[in-house]
Parts: sequence; C-alpha cells; structure tokens
Amino acid sequence: MSNPPLKPAGKSILELLIVLVIIALLAALLFPLYGYFKAKASYAGCVSSLKSLHGGFASYLGDHQNIWPQVPQGLEREGAQGDMLAKFWYDALKEYGITKKTWICPSDDRIKDVLESDEQYESTYTVTKFDEQPNRAYQWISQPWVIESGEFHGKGSGPNVLFPDGRIERGIPLGIAP
Repeated sequence: MSNPPLKPAGKSILELLIVLVIIALLAALLFPLYGYFKAKASYAGCVSSLKSLHGGFASYLGDHQNIWPQVPQGLEREGAQGDMLAKFWYDALKEYGITKKTWICPSDDRIKDVLESDEQYESTYTVTKFDEQPNRAYQWISQPWVIESGEFHGKGSGPNVLFPDGRIERGIPLGIAP
C-alpha cells in the first residue's frame, strides 16, 4: 500500500513575493492614469451641469411664452463682482431644479467655497442675454445660451459652450460661432 501524496500546508514565500510583484506592477501602470481619469470625470460633471442648465432654460422658456429671462436694468454694472448677476440667474432657474452646484464647474477650484455660503453667489458659466422677443433664444442655432468662463478642462482646450439645441461643444474660440 502506498502513502497518499502530501499536500502542501500553505503558500511558499516565493509565491507570495510573485503575487506582490504583480500587484506592484499593476499599481505602477495604473497610477499615472489617475489624473487622466479624474480630469475626464470632472469634464463629464461639467457637461452634466450644462445639460441641466439647458433643461432649466428650456422649461423656463416653455412656461414664459418662449421669452428669455430678462436681466433687470443696471444689474450688468452691479454684477461686475459676479454676485448679483449670478444670484439673478440662480433665482430664475431654481424652481426648475437648478441648484447652486449646477452653476459651478467641478474643475473650477476658484469658487468652490461659494457652495457652502448662503449669501455668496458666483458662476463658472456666462449666460447670453437675449431681448424680450418670443423665440429669440431659438432664433440663431449658432448663438450659444451658456459659455464656460474659463478653460478648466486642459490647457488650450477652450471653454464648453451650450447651444439652443442642447449640444455642447468644446474648444470653440470665444467670439466665433460655428
């Protein structure tokens, strides 16, 4: 009668070292991609905010005979600091589910502290002002509704621009419509 083969009692040190080396190699390969994926996630958050703004503006227009929200006279001058004009746009769309967070791009680190304040209002996005003629906001398909006020998604990439049909384009030089 032969003895049954002995089963190993555990893993050898060599096997454990090989597993650790493989894990270290995978981590070394993935670590440089972290910044890339973080930037892509931030860009996706910005696009999501712009899509939400489009929905808010479209709903507002539907409820107000297709007349764009009218900025009160003289508010442009007061809005040089950003607070009053940003508060106007926030108030105009808040009943359509647009929050303060929606008005700030996730990549804009300059004004993230605004979210914690109840008195402070700023926006990453600049809204086009249309006159009070019905359908004016839809008259020119190449006239943007909202333009990002900076290049937060990579050097030279240009700002994100939201158009009346809901499309968002990136990298359009300011002052030049497609």
